Amino acid sequence: MFQPAAKEKGIRLEVVRSPHLPQIIFGDRLKLRQVLINLLSNAIKFTVAGKITLSAADAATDTTDSPKAQLFTFSVTDTGAGISEVDQSRLFEAFGQTESGLAAHQGTGLGLAISTEYAQIMGGQLDVKSTVGKGSTFSLSLIAAPVKASIEAADAQLLNRKITGIAPNQPPYRILVVDDVSLNRKLLCQLLTNVGFDVQEANDGEAAIAQWQDWRPHLIWMDMRMPKVSGVEATQRIKALDVGQRTLILALSASAFEENKETAIASGCDDFVRKPIQASEIFEKMAQHLGVRYLYEDTDEALSLLDDEPITPEMFTRTTAAWRYALTQAVLDLDDEAILQMAALPETEEAIATALQKCVQNIAYKKLLQLLQEAEAVSSSTSSPLCNCSKRCRNAS
Repeated sequence: MFQPAAKEKGIRLEVVRSPHLPQIIFGDRLKLRQVLINLLSNAIKFTVAGKITLSAADAATDTTDSPKAQLFTFSVTDTGAGISEVDQSRLFEAFGQTESGLAAHQGTGLGLAISTEYAQIMGGQLDVKSTVGKGSTFSLSLIAAPVKASIEAADAQLLNRKITGIAPNQPPYRILVVDDVSLNRKLLCQLLTNVGFDVQEANDGEAAIAQWQDWRPHLIWMDMRMPKVSGVEATQRIKALDVGQRTLILALSASAFEENKETAIASGCDDFVRKPIQASEIFEKMAQHLGVRYLYEDTDEALSLLDDEPITPEMFTRTTAAWRYALTQAVLDLDDEAILQMAALPETEEAIATALQKCVQNIAYKKLLQLLQEAEAVSSSTSSPLCNCSKRCRNAS
């Protein structure tokens, strides 16, 4: 992917792999791939001569298929101009601009800001070490467990099968969905109802407690951030009243910070899922905690985002940088109303508007984020020079 651009600039691109590195690890392939794409894209953008090295390493183990989680580090090292300590503090801001960036008429766009958020979502950390005049190293560190190829193949085959219902001879599972945003509730309720769960909803923590007392659901999907009575407080009160500990509570949060997960678990939540939600993860968590068994569609074809007209990252490059940034924030916040409002804007192409509507309908936020990130990478590599300010020129978007 990057060899042509590196060759054009006369830069040597190397890949260094630790001999202990397992063939497969369990993790979010799309987010990891996008972070590395962003780091390599920036390295090529800001390196005039020399080389760029992508390295992958782990803590040495006796066997590559050990089931124990371990630390993995993915680094991108360049021989570019380097970054001063003052500029390093601004690196991870959206459309951040550094002295070296101004000299090269380039900005970091959204790449590093979202790479940092992706790293945190994966439970990892993105760091930079740089010396002016010598170059920079960006490192993504995360904890993951190696898995055998056969396990991944089986999981991939399962995840590509569409769930059509609940297998027979199981109890009628009662599920309570709690979220102060109406559209968020409706989407999750519809997803669960379509499969066959018995679903009710509550718009705040106080209502959730009352409905729990009256209905005694098997499982509650609890949004953590709500006005009045928060999800944390509601969970604590329900768990205190639930003497038999029969109700499972799974937290939902748009926050990318690990401490929010720790707070949710400490309040009594049985598990934690980050927004934007994915249908596969929702069903997987419910199977894990409830033991529910599903019926699957007899096909290996994955559900496409669009049934009629395919959407590509290039379509998003025709939008402005400000539009892409606003949409990215709306998706990360799982703000469906904001996504639909952007779809209705006069400047939004009809094909993109249709795609946004279907993303909300199918809860395909992960796919939408992937398209936006790929569009940002394309736009960054082909954009016009920037003016000497911290924002993109109009003709660069």
